[in-house]
Formats: sequence, C-alpha cells, structure tokens
Amino acid sequence: MAYSNLIDNLTNVRGITYHDDYLYYAFGDGESVIARMPANAVTQISTGNGVSFLTGALRDINSASGYEIRRTTATQVAGMGFGSKQARFVPLPGVASLEEISADSLIDLDWASAQTSFSDNGAFAQQQFCAVRIYIDDSVLNPGQTIYHYAKLRIYTDNGVKIDWATYRFDIEPSKISAGLGDIRDLFVVDNRIYLSIDMQGLGMLGYVERTTDGYKPQYSLDVIQVSGVLDNPQQLASDGGAGMFVVAQDKLWWIQPELKQFEVVGGLTNGVAVVFKQVDGVKTVYVADDNGIYALDVSQFDFGNGADDPPVPLVLPAPTFEFDEGVIPGFLAWADEAQTNLLIADRNNNRILRLDLASGEFSDEVSTEAASPWGVARVNDNRFYVGCETEIDLYERILLVQEGVHALGIGLIPFQYINGLGLADTSSAPGYYFSQYTQGLPFGGTLSLQVNHGLCRTNGISYFTVHLENLNLATSRQISESFVDLRWGEQNGGFGFWPATTAGPKYPIRAEDELWYNAHLGAKISTFAADTGTNLLRVVFYNSDNQVVDELEQFILIDNTVYHTKLFLPRIGSNGQPPDAGVYPTLECGCLTFASKDDLLELDFAAWHPQGVGNYYVNIYRSGNIANLAQVGPVSSYEQLNTKSTTAAANPIRVGHIVGDCDIANVTIRVSAPSRVTNGYGWVQLGAWSQLSFTLLMGTLTHTPWAGEP
Repeated sequence: MAYSNLIDNLTNVRGITYHDDYLYYAFGDGESVIARMPANAVTQISTGNGVSFLTGALRDINSASGYEIRRTTATQVAGMGFGSKQARFVPLPGVASLEEISADSLIDLDWASAQTSFSDNGAFAQQQFCAVRIYIDDSVLNPGQTIYHYAKLRIYTDNGVKIDWATYRFDIEPSKISAGLGDIRDLFVVDNRIYLSIDMQGLGMLGYVERTTDGYKPQYSLDVIQVSGVLDNPQQLASDGGAGMFVVAQDKLWWIQPELKQFEVVGGLTNGVAVVFKQVDGVKTVYVADDNGIYALDVSQFDFGNGADDPPVPLVLPAPTFEFDEGVIPGFLAWADEAQTNLLIADRNNNRILRLDLASGEFSDEVSTEAASPWGVARVNDNRFYVGCETEIDLYERILLVQEGVHALGIGLIPFQYINGLGLADTSSAPGYYFSQYTQGLPFGGTLSLQVNHGLCRTNGISYFTVHLENLNLATSRQISESFVDLRWGEQNGGFGFWPATTAGPKYPIRAEDELWYNAHLGAKISTFAADTGTNLLRVVFYNSDNQVVDELEQFILIDNTVYHTKLFLPRIGSNGQPPDAGVYPTLECGCLTFASKDDLLELDFAAWHPQGVGNYYVNIYRSGNIANLAQVGPVSSYEQLNTKSTTAAANPIRVGHIVGDCDIANVTIRVSAPSRVTNGYGWVQLGAWSQLSFTLLMGTLTHTPWAGEP
C-alpha cells in the first residue's frame, strides 16, 4: 500500500468528493471555499478546430477567462502577458498534423530558447505548427515552481487564416472555484450545481451554488440558495439515486427533495455524522453512523412519495447494526468497492481509516493517517482513494508489493512469493499487508488479474507472453486468450484524453509506459469457472521479438469457485421450563409464533457449509437492531451439518425474553450468513450465502376474526 500527502497547511477540510475525474473539497474556517483538483497529471483542457484568426484577433486556447495569443500582423502571432508571464512559442517544422505531436513531447521542448512570437513570412498560406507555453500561476503543491499549460497549434489558410489547437495541463494543482460561503460540512456535485451541507452563521441547511463560468477552472455563484428547512448541525450528504438526498443532522436523518419536500426518516441519533445509500434488487438500505455505531436501515417501505404536507411516520431507531469499539469517533462513510460490500469509516480519534465488511460485520484497520485527523474518503476506484483530513488531503493507493528482478509479479494485490505450496494466498508473514489476518490462507476464484512488470520486461527485451492454466485434478489445460479493456492516454480531441482500449491474447503484449496510466502492472485477465476448481498450475512464458523464450513462471494456485450454502429453521420454543423437542419445527400462523412465558427456552437450528470448509458463519437475531448477546460466529463445515444454537454469549440458556425483552409482541428477524472467503486478489469473490426468516413473536394465544371481504 502507499500513503502520501498531496496538500497540507489547510484548515477545516470537509466534503471530499470525487466526480468526473476531479477531486472536490471545501476548506477554511468559518467561510469555507470550494476547490477542485484533477485526478490525473495529464489532462486535455481545451480544443479548437477551424477557428477564424484575423489580423488583430485575440484567442483563448486555454478555456480560461482571458486570452493567450493574438495575431498582431498578417505574418505574426504573439503571446499575451508581460515579462516572464508572457506566452512562449517553439516552432515545430516538418510536422504534417496535430496528431503527430504527442502531448508528452510538449513539455520537453527547448523552452529556454522559446520566443514571445511566432512568424511566417508567407502569412500562413501554408500550414505552420508550433507549441505554446501558457503561464498559469505559482505552484501551491511545490512552492517555488511555476505552473504552465502547453498547447499544440496549427495555423493555416482555408477561406481565411484559421487555427486548430489542443491544450493540456500537466499538473494536479488545486483551484479555488468559489468565494467564501459559510461553514461547509459536505458537498455533492451534480450537473452544474454543487449541493452543500452548510452552516450559515448558525443556520444549518441544504443549499447549492451554481456554475457561472466553465473551463478548466470554473467558478460558482457567490450566494448559497437554500433548498431545505433549518437543519441542526448538518453533516454528510448522500444521493438516493434519484432527485432526493439524505442528510444526517445531529439526532436525525432527513430525506430532502430540494425545494419540494423534507421528511424525517429516523430520529434518536447521538451526534449523527455520516450516511451512505445503496439499492440492490429493489431493496433500499441507508447506512447511518453516530457515536454508537452504524445502523443499517431498510427504507424500502418508507413512503418518499407522500406529499410535502403529509410526511410519513419516521422509522424507529434500532440498536446499532455494527457497534464501534470504545474510543472510535466517526467521521464520514464511503464505499470501499464498486460492489458496495465494504464501507470505509474515518476514525477521527485514532487517526485511521477503518474497513467494515458488511457480510461479516468485521471491522479492520485499513490505513493509518499518521498525525492527521481524518474526516472522509473519496473513492476513485477499488484501489485508489483520496483521504480528507482536518488540515490536509492525502492519497491512499492499494498497490501490489513488487518483488525486484521478476517479470511475473502476482495476482491482483497478492505477490507470487506470498502464494504458498498449496496454492493459497498467504500474506500472514507480512503483517499489515492485504489479507494478512487470514493465516489459514485463501483460495482464488472469479476473474484473476495477472500482474506483470512491463518496465523490466522492456528492459530485458521481452515483447510478449502467453498464459496457460492446467487443472491437475482433472488433467485438463487451456491457454488464456480472452481480452480485457483498460484505460489509456489517447490525446484525442474532446473529453479528458483517456480512452478504453482492448488487449487480447494468446500473445499478450508488453505494454508501453504511456499505456499504464490506470493499471500499472496489469498484463492479462483470467476468468475462472466452477470447472477450474482444484489445484491448478499457472504457467506464464515470456518471449522476445524472435519468439525465443526469455523467462518462465510456474505457480500452483488453488481455485475454488464453489458456492457457500446456508440453511435456517424457525426457532423451536419449549414450555413449562422444558427444552423444545429436537427436530420438531413450528409453522407460522398469520406470520406469528406464539409463546406462553418469556422464560420459555428457545433453540435455533441452522447449517452453513462449503466444500473446502473455508470461512466462518455468522448468526444474528434482530429486534429493531442486532441483539449482540445472541450473535454467534463459528467455522463453516465442509458438508451440510446441522448446528443448534441454545445459549447466549454468557453461556446461559436462550429464553424468549432474551429476544422480546420488555415487549409482549415483537417483530423478529433471524439471519445466518456465510460470506465468501475466496479472493480474486483484490477482494472477495461473491460466492457467499445467507438465509433469513422474519416473523412476529406473540405472547399468548393468537386470535382470529372472520372477514367476508370483497371480490
């Protein structure tokens, strides 16, 4: 992993958000300003084609508010600005098109001898090419350095003199894009608006600012437009995937459709601070954090469609679904992966980012922020994150540990030297590295990303490689030839200069340095299937341009694409102090189970298994929240084996009262899950299973009233 500081000496950093290749954030005490910085060091910011360039004309080729070049005479173009800030020109003779001029080559030209003008005695009757260096500002990230943008320019005659150009920035310098607005807590970018969770001189609200100018350094309106009622200490925002937003504010979670309606979703939070939302197969879940933990709230039945004057009844706040350890003070939440199976939580008190596996409920340390107190994380992809701390912005990257001198590096984030003789990923000898807590080793599955040291391969004259997979259990083998799509720097006109490109086998190329912007070591994708389950021999053969073998890797890997299984039965309830009969299960009547006394004994039968016996099962019983005293964790079996849960965490017999508490009637959910512990080298392959039962526990006898009804 790599953790580095990008910007320091800030104050009150909030609202860190990644949107459309830019990082947005707010900073400043009292009167926060919004800033943004590009995620990529090379960004195309302006293009033009066939733009008239008459004598005396000024042109903006930098998507800025001013002008960078002027046609001073019929034969001359001059740079705008004064002294060292005047635009400079380098002629490019012998060039036939802009496409021949790579963006990377612009910065390496002889700018020491560049001129403040560019001339052609033929008045540009024949096309001419040059490079232009445009002064921007002094560097914020590297004091003492100057920031320039670079353009490639074509001047030609076609019914008058015209110009084509493409302009690039080669920096990730931040730019302020708003005035001081108030105490910003969070922001959300959508179209031409930035929505803000903000306190304006003691008045908390949801509001927005609107874009007033475009370009690489846009500006937003001076005033915040309020679109909600007053909010008490508003904090994190989350989109509902449509026109609404969730806002957590002190003791409440609100849902707001800007300027239209505002509903309380749940109350009773203790210093509520964070919220994220996800929707899977119609199930809408909001995850909310306060001082006590994280609550998973099913809002699928919450009536967001009610009129503004007819708010739905707020939900009842349950106990935390995932409780924090003592000493944790939460900041904001963020999704750790595209599949939304893990959450990242800023722990402001212990200067760290935590990871929460939603399937298992396990918290783990993701990365330390050292001396800085973190507030939030912005995810770029599953392996690259920005971290917003109180006084700085940092970059956290999950990167492969590269072994020196080897061509084939590993699978995903797992180096080949950490795959043991059984073919299992085992990083336990490297404490703190990915998956190091799983000392028993992990099998592989899903789509595997083969990592190759392309730079070393080029140095050693390797041109391509082939990939072979042999299943030793079945004595079958195949050569990998499937294609994969990656992002590459394309320099095409329009957009931001990145384009998807397809790479295919069976002869996978050693990739050029400028093709590795998104995935520095990716060489091939290997899709594995249920038929590959077992011990496999992975063979990677490297060749030079004469088709001679230069190097070869052979590595055992254990592939397991078999799924987990779970089974769950309704709880058995005894009577008169006697335990319930084994194997005799009740049936629901009107969705209810009845009991006579809260002291009645209760037992729960379930099963969780996986052919290799890898991983754990988790049993949870919920009544408005997880009942921690009844939770249970244990190893899955290698076959369908019935388990009986009959005791609490304190080793006392389970009684109905442990579930219903002081209530005589309670809605109960029981869940057994077996999350996947098969890795693709980056995270978990989704092979897990879960079973769930929901019902009402009712004291006494269930009564029935006939209803004739209507057709």
